[in-house]
Amino acid sequence: MKPSRLPLVLARAVLRLPYLAILGLLDTLIALLEWVNRRLDDKGPTMPSTALPPGRRHLLTNEPIVAAMREPRLQTRRTGDAPDAELEAVLHYGDDGSGQVLLQARGTPAQVERALLAALAPDAADAPHLHDGQLAGARYVRHGACLHVLPDGERAGRGLLVNVATLEQLRAAVQKGLADNGALAPPASAPAPSPRPMAATATADVPAVPRFAVRVDVAVDVPLGEQALVDSLLAAGALRRGWSDSHVDIELGPLAPGLLLQAYRSPLQEAIFRLSLRLGEHLVGSATGDFGHAAAGLLARAKRPDGHAQPAQERGVFAGGSYACNGVILDIDADDDGSPGLLIHAIARDSLRAALEEELERLRAGLTPP
Repeated sequence: MKPSRLPLVLARAVLRLPYLAILGLLDTLIALLEWVNRRLDDKGPTMPSTALPPGRRHLLTNEPIVAAMREPRLQTRRTGDAPDAELEAVLHYGDDGSGQVLLQARGTPAQVERALLAALAPDAADAPHLHDGQLAGARYVRHGACLHVLPDGERAGRGLLVNVATLEQLRAAVQKGLADNGALAPPASAPAPSPRPMAATATADVPAVPRFAVRVDVAVDVPLGEQALVDSLLAAGALRRGWSDSHVDIELGPLAPGLLLQAYRSPLQEAIFRLSLRLGEHLVGSATGDFGHAAAGLLARAKRPDGHAQPAQERGVFAGGSYACNGVILDIDADDDGSPGLLIHAIARDSLRAALEEELERLRAGLTPP
């Protein structure tokens, strides 16, 4: 290099230093983001199971708080001192000073009882309440369970409070309150509580709480060497869902009993089942093995103890989860767009166990050789 060009080369090198520093910083940021993404992907979509109550663990964005209707009780009072004075009744739960009102009725004791029990009947109508187009509260009766859904004012409407109880618990509270009616004081000494006003900032959407049928889908894993069985199942209307190096995954549905009795001498012991529990179209879980092991795996899902809370996330945002509280089992999905809307499948634990046992017994009988 000529000495006369040295100053020019040095000047160019100095001018490039800021650009090289910026490029190096960008490369570092990109590498950091890739590392964070890998960590999130490695963790998978589901958070580990926890039995801690919601208030003692970190809540994901838009995750509902599932809680028990603590101490449901019916408070009653006469509207006057006359023997034929009407009765006012309020079914509420929680602390006396800040309890939530679930139901109210007024009339003769017989009319009050009919109104309250009708609202807790298995086919009771939904009771949503909107204020300025936003959810202020909603009551749902589903499959032996009652849900009282409220906006969470502490999170400015970004989440919902889902308070749950079994219909058996609430009906018992109604009957006890009416039985104690004879010892009531006049209205002035026992004012009935009124619903708490909802926060004006609530923006939670009304959740979808469908009615559904409990059903069990049946699939079998057929070894690859038994192509004739695979062909016969497919020809009869079964669906091939996939395959591996060892077997073909065949979904049978209602075809299971007849076809498997033709293919196996004792399908309950010989076939490799995959039984899937569905609440309507919502897949709750599945279990694989011979029929006994697969059935036991499904029944275990109906025995989740109170306190079970297993939320699922997608990059730190609530995507769904399973919960068990106060004798009620819930499977909850969030809207894909991250809005507060939720899809809630709710059923009393005893109702799910009974329906599941009935379905499994029906399948077992159909798969037993005559």
